[in-house]
Amino acid sequence: MFTEYMIKWDLLPDGEPIRTHSSRLLPVRRHGVPAMLKVAQDPEERFGAQLMAWSGLSAAWILETGETPDIDIDIGRMAAEALRQK
Repeated sequence: MFTEYMIKWDLLPDGEPIRTHSSRLLPVRRHGVPAMLKVAQDPEERFGAQLMAWSGLSAAWILETGETPDIDIDIGRMAAEALRQK
C-alpha cells in the first residue's frame, strides 16, 4: 500500500504503520526530514486529498521544494470557480 508513494517521493520508513477508520499512516523520513505518509481509504478523505493537491496545498510539494505557502488558499472558492468553467 505504501510502496508506490515511498518510491515516488524517496521516503524511508521511520516507524510502524498506523490504521485509523479512514486512513493508513506511516511515519517516514525524506532526506532526514520526518513526515507522515497518509493513504486515505474513505472516499471523503480521498476527495479531500485530491482537492488539496489540486489547489497546490500538497505536503509532497512542500517536501520537494522546501518552501511553505505564504498565502491563504480559499479552496471552496477555487473549486466553485473550476466547476463553473466546465
